[in-house]
Amino acid sequence: MDERLRIEVIDSTRDRGAEGMRVDVFTLGARARKLCSGFVNADGAVDAPVLATDAITPGEFEVVFYIGDYFRSRLPVDNENESPLLDTVPFRFTITGTQPYLLPLRVAPAAFSLVPARDFVTAA
Repeated sequence: MDERLRIEVIDSTRDRGAEGMRVDVFTLGARARKLCSGFVNADGAVDAPVLATDAITPGEFEVVFYIGDYFRSRLPVDNENESPLLDTVPFRFTITGTQPYLLPLRVAPAAFSLVPARDFVTAA
């Protein structure tokens, strides 16, 4: 499937895909609405068929990453009182053309960063 918007998330603490992290995608502006929810797969890519459709047109978007839920689900039982610093993290951006877009992200319990696509390696 050729994706119009590809979202990839790497767990920096494990250096592999943030498998199971929930991600929501919204279009903003006058016709704001939720486009889809998806989950990161083992390769680090978000599985959401709408990301390959005409719903991804030029305009403003917001992607919400559920980083806190992801890391809380991975805490050892003896550390369950600890909580990640980050919880729900929104990221807004604008698509200006019809070419495919890549949103590569690295996450940790207390940090997240966009990674230049040329430096992004999806771990299997």
